[in-house]
Amino acid sequence: MKKTIALVMMFCFIFLFAADAFAAKPAIKKQPETATTTKSGSVSFSVTVSGDVTSYSWFFVNPETGKKISGKKLPKNKTVKGVKVSGPNRPKITLTHVPESMHGWLVYCVVTGGSGYKVDSEYATLLVYGMDEPEAAPVTGLEITAQPKAAGISSKGKLTFTVEYSGLAEKITWAFINPKGNQKVIGKNILKKFKDMKVSGINKAKLTLSNVPEDMVGWKVYAHLKGKGIEIDTDAVAVLSAAEVAAAKKAAKKKETKEEAKTETKSETPAVDATEAEDTAEAEKIITVSCSDSVIRKLDNAGRPVGEPSSELTFINVGSFIVSSEKPIKSWTINGLVNEPSAPVREFLITNVLDSLSLILTFE
Repeated sequence: MKKTIALVMMFCFIFLFAADAFAAKPAIKKQPETATTTKSGSVSFSVTVSGDVTSYSWFFVNPETGKKISGKKLPKNKTVKGVKVSGPNRPKITLTHVPESMHGWLVYCVVTGGSGYKVDSEYATLLVYGMDEPEAAPVTGLEITAQPKAAGISSKGKLTFTVEYSGLAEKITWAFINPKGNQKVIGKNILKKFKDMKVSGINKAKLTLSNVPEDMVGWKVYAHLKGKGIEIDTDAVAVLSAAEVAAAKKAAKKKETKEEAKTETKSETPAVDATEAEDTAEAEKIITVSCSDSVIRKLDNAGRPVGEPSSELTFINVGSFIVSSEKPIKSWTINGLVNEPSAPVREFLITNVLDSLSLILTFE
C-alpha cells in the first residue's frame, strides 16, 4: 500500500512539474502586423502572448544592411535621427517622429518566459505613406560571404580575425579550439586560459586579440553566427607560428610569380593563335563544283537543298549536292569519269565531295 501511494505521489509530482514547465513557455497568439505612417508621424506594433512572460524586447532591422537595432537603442541610431520610442520592453511599442529613412524596416518582438525560454514573433514591416514599395525583399537570411583566415601573432603580439556575412546576424560569438583534446572555449572564457591576453570584438564581425602568448600557436578560431531561425559556424582557422607565416608568404610570392609568368605567356598567345588560325585556314580545302547546265543545288547537313540553282558551287573540305533537270539526263561525266544509269533520270545525288570537280551532263 505504501509503495502504491509513493508511486501515485511521484506521478502526480511529475505531472505537476511538466504542466508547470509547459505553462511557463510563452506562445504568441497574435503576431505584429505591417503598419503605415506619414513622414514624422507615429506608428505602433503589438503582440499578444499567452503563458508565462517575464519580458518583451522589440527589435528593428535595416533591410539595406541587415543590421538589428533594439527598440531601446533606436533613438541613438544616426540613420533614424529624431525618432522617439515608447514601450520598447512592453507588448506594444510606439514610434513617433518617424523619418522616411525607416521606410521598409522590419519589426519583431522577442518574448521571454520562465526558465529563460524565448520565442520570436514574425516580422512586420514599417511603411511610410507616399513612398514607393521597397524594391527588394528585406534581408532576413544569413549567409557567410567571406571566411576568416589563418593568422600569425604579430611582432606586437596581436591577432585579428574577420568574418563577412550577408543577412541578419542577431548574435556573433567567437570561439576557440584547444589543440590538446580539441576542447572548445566559448567567448571570453578564453581569458581563463590566457589571463594576460586582451580581447576586443568577441561578439562582433572583427575579433582582435592583444598580448597573445606563443602558447596560443596551434589553437583554432571560428565564429558562431545566429540569425532568426538559423545558426551557422565559420571555418575554424589556425593561429600560426612566425615560421608558418614566413612559409605562407614565401608560397604566396611563388604562386604570384607563377601567375605573372602565366599572364605574360597568355599575352603572347594571341599572336601565336592568329598564326595558327592562318595555317588552319590554309589547311582547309576549298572545293569547287562546276556544271555545264544551271541545275545544281547545295545540300545542308540534313540533305535538304539550300540556296538557288547555280552553275558553280563552293564547299570547304566536304560537300554534297543534287542535280535536277526538266530534260531526262542520259549520263554525266565527273572529271572524265562517265556515269550512265540503266535508264535516263531527271535527278541524281552526289555526296561527300572531297575534291574539286567538273560536271558535264548529257541529255537524251
